[in-house]
Amino acid sequence: MATVLCVLYDDPLNGYPKSYARNDVPKIERYPGGQTTPTPKQIDFKPGELLGSVSGGLGLRKFLEDRGHNLIVTSDKEGPNSAFERALPDATRAHLRALAQTHRTTPYAVLLAAVFRLMARRTAAADLAILTPLAGREHPEIAPLIGDFINLVALRVPGIPARSSTALVEAVKAQVQGAARHQAFQLDELIDLLGLPFDPDRHPLSGLSLNFMPQTGRAPALPGAVADKGYKLKYDVLFLVRDYDDATSVEIQFRAGVLDGAGALALFDELCAATEGLS
Repeated sequence: MATVLCVLYDDPLNGYPKSYARNDVPKIERYPGGQTTPTPKQIDFKPGELLGSVSGGLGLRKFLEDRGHNLIVTSDKEGPNSAFERALPDATRAHLRALAQTHRTTPYAVLLAAVFRLMARRTAAADLAILTPLAGREHPEIAPLIGDFINLVALRVPGIPARSSTALVEAVKAQVQGAARHQAFQLDELIDLLGLPFDPDRHPLSGLSLNFMPQTGRAPALPGAVADKGYKLKYDVLFLVRDYDDATSVEIQFRAGVLDGAGALALFDELCAATEGLS
């Protein structure tokens, strides 16, 4: 069973596109629910109003639910409360660090493995890609400069459900090491070479990301509840990890419709369980 998120946006001010990036997209006259598809001939609506997208969502709902899937339709991408942060339990953090020593890697790589395991279960996908930033100083022009430079890399692990804990951690470890060796070839260059269209709203390769940020000093007090931080997300789910001297906090940022407060808490608990389940 899959959950499909349909985000409704305001109709464009200049009408609908005359062409699309892909030519093999099938054309339909009616939605599976029986509704006719919208066929606007001109700009005859007020900016900010939603037109046929709602009926399209309802038509897709029957098509998907008849096949055992779930459809969520929302017109609010970020939502009023789209971030949740809580510290890992002490036992989970200790297990994370001990496992990193056992596998001669970093807590970052082990936590990534836990996220791969978790999201494979959540999405029922055996092959996942997760975006994560590295140091990003491979360009000669910025190597000597002072500043916060990052290079986004895509880490992909196939066959996740079939892998043992050891095999999964080792696969992620190899992916991180390979990405670090080859980050001189920037991800944006690859996207350009592949001819993937640029979408300012989301990344073309994956809707999942993890950012592991070592911190100095002790962790601040955390609310442990959803909050509105004004984020403009490019991902469906982002794990923002802050590793302090005495604690490791995980901030989960999410799109409206994918999660709510209770769902973010459940995802955090499942991340802790997935981490403790690795060996």
